This record gives sequence, structure tokens and C-alpha cells, in this order.
Amino acid sequence: EHHPLKVGTPFLRHEPKFYLYALYNKNKPKSDSLMSEYGTAFFKSKQIELNDKMDLASYLLKPVQRMGKYALLLQQLMKACSNVQSSGNQELIEDYDELQKAEEMVRFQLRHGNDLLAMDSLRDCDVNVKEQGRLLRQSEFLVWEGRGGKKSLRQVFLFEELVLFSKARRFPDRKV
Repeated sequence: EHHPLKVGTPFLRHEPKFYLYALYNKNKPKSDSLMSEYGTAFFKSKQIELNDKMDLASYLLKPVQRMGKYALLLQQLMKACSNVQSSGNQELIEDYDELQKAEEMVRFQLRHGNDLLAMDSLRDCDVNVKEQGRLLRQSEFLVWEGRGGKKSLRQVFLFEELVLFSKARRFPDRKV
């Protein structure tokens, strides 16, 4: 409360643990699917037994929401303390720099979780993407084909050792 610029320090101290968020985000759709397929009755009975108003799915969503709240908190603190850079106080400037690094780290973990989730959607790839280094970034882009200007959505993955372009497959019997 009295030293808002110090908030960045614990984030940076525990930075390696924040990688778990990306893995959690990547695996959440699988756990949701398993839970809805096999565990609904069991978890519902436990919820009733414990007289808990929230179901398990709500608890499993909390970490995903929390990271977004961390990012928002750090952004708001940086905005509120932006005048520190011109204060000339070296200690405050260093604390502000740590706050900025913490905000960048949280933003990276949010993006990285989504990137890993997108990477899981790759199928029938000729290369082993796990051997291409870390996934640095992924994004979607539009491609115009031929004279008619037919638009198609594509995805690009930037690994340390490879740039991979992918095309979404359409399956008539299921939604993609």
C-alpha cells in the first residue's frame, strides 16, 4: 500500500513459477473435456457435500482470470507511477524498472499460454516442432489467393529454429 513500486519484485522473484500458467492454459481444454465427460456426477456430489456454491469448473477458471488481473494491476501501477522516471530518485527509478519488467513477464506468459494452445492444434506436420526450439510467437494472417481474391486464414509459428506456416483443415462432419 505504501510502496506500490515494490510490487514488481515478488513477480520477478517467482518468475520461473509463472511458466506454469502457460502449461495450465495449454492443458485446460483437455481437463475441461475430461471433467465434462467423466467427472460431472462425482464433482457435483462433492460440491453438494461441501455446500459449495461454486462448481469445479469455476475454480479451474480462476488461474486463467488471475493472470489477466495481474497484468491489469501492473499496468495500472505503472501508469499511476509514470512520473517516477523524471523524479531523479535512482531507487524509485530502479523499482519502476522492475515493475515494468514484471509487467512484461506477465504479458509474455499470457501470450505464451495462448501460443502453446495454438501449437497443440498443429496436425500432420512434416517436422517435429518440439525439436525446433522454443515457440517464440504465433499469429493469424489473411492470404488472398488468385484473381478472385479469395481470402483464407493462415497461422504462422515462429520457433527458435523454424518459421512454420499452417492452414486450417475443414472437416465436414465436425466443427473446427
